[in-house]
Amino acid sequence: AFVDHANTISADDYAVFGFRVGYKARKGWSAFIEVRNLSDQTYAPTTGVVANANGSDSRQYSPGEGRAFYLGVETTW
Repeated sequence: AFVDHANTISADDYAVFGFRVGYKARKGWSAFIEVRNLSDQTYAPTTGVVANANGSDSRQYSPGEGRAFYLGVETTW
């Protein structure tokens, strides 16, 4: 995707992979574990937009999340 309206600079393509597994009990609770960005890819998921970057990098790139682990438990009454 281009970062500026003049199409002089664009963000690099990327792909990130993860997984999520969980368990749901019959008694009203559940749990999960999730891993995101398994390969610890460096990427910019969003960018700002300027009129014309003149082909040079500027502070328009937002960093993506690195490798992350999540664990959760939920209960219902």
